[in-house]
Amino acid sequence: MGLALKLLAGLDPAAAELYFLVEDTARVLMWAEAETEVARRYLDGDLTAEQAIQLMVDSVLVNEEQAAQQMRFWDSYRSYIINYAVGKGPVREYIERRAGTPNERWQEFVELILSPPLPSLLLE
Repeated sequence: MGLALKLLAGLDPAAAELYFLVEDTARVLMWAEAETEVARRYLDGDLTAEQAIQLMVDSVLVNEEQAAQQMRFWDSYRSYIINYAVGKGPVREYIERRAGTPNERWQEFVELILSPPLPSLLLE
C-alpha cells in the first residue's frame, strides 16, 4: 500500500517509517517460515520436487529457477536450512550477553564465526 493510500486511510505520516520497517520485517519472517515449511515437507517426502517448486513459487514468491536452486541446497544439506530460522535467536542472545557496544558485538560475532562453539554453549 502506498503512502498516499495510508494517508487517505487516516494513518499517521510520522509513523510511516516504522510501519514500513514492520511490514518489511514481517514479509521476511513470513518468507523464511514458508521456505522452512516447504523444505520440511519436501525432505519428509510429503511433497514431490514439482510440488515443492510450485509451493515455493506460490508462497515464497521466487521463480522456478530459484526454487530449483534452493531444492538442490536441501538435497545436499538436508535439514541445515532450519539453522537459519532457529539459530538466529540463540546466536543473537549469546553475542548480546557477551558484548555491549556495537563494535564489541561485531567482534564477538567474528570470533563466533572463526571458532564456532558447540550449539549447547550458545545457550549457557
